[in-house]
Amino acid sequence: MPEKVPDDVRGQLKWAKERIDSQLQKLNRISSDVDRREKALFERVVSLSKSGDPLRAEKYSEELSQVRKLRDTVRALSATLDAVSLKLEGAIGLGDAVAAISGARAIVANLSRQVKGMNPEIDRSIAEISDVLTSTQQMFSEIYIPTSPDSESILEEAEAVAEVRRRQAAGLGLEAQPQRRRPS
Repeated sequence: MPEKVPDDVRGQLKWAKERIDSQLQKLNRISSDVDRREKALFERVVSLSKSGDPLRAEKYSEELSQVRKLRDTVRALSATLDAVSLKLEGAIGLGDAVAAISGARAIVANLSRQVKGMNPEIDRSIAEISDVLTSTQQMFSEIYIPTSPDSESILEEAEAVAEVRRRQAAGLGLEAQPQRRRPS
């Protein structure tokens, strides 16, 4: 039975990153297998060419061509998933920073109430700290992380699949499948 997707955003990001990293490990194993197969086929083509058997060499070279196409596909998929994993890692880190700033703002606000009127210099200093933390938190909310059109397409597809899986896990079935967003 598939693991339940967490309800909180950070948990969902970590869950998605763990799944992507798991797929990357599988792709790395597949890539190693494909590389070994490619080398073996190439050596077989060379050997058959040396021994004067061009018909069999041709057959193996056709298979080698297909293996190389598979190798390129696996590498491209791996590179794309790696990029998505890095973006998720950045989003998780950014979320941690925003959470830390939010917590610090709450502490500073509480401190401000406790020391209010004791000393004008302390009041001013705490107000400045509060302003800086508020400004920083707002800057974080305005950060835009650009993505390539391919990455956007993959993320949209992943969002659609995740939505279907959430509906299945909730027992809603597939009747109401999500619509894919149109690029703007």
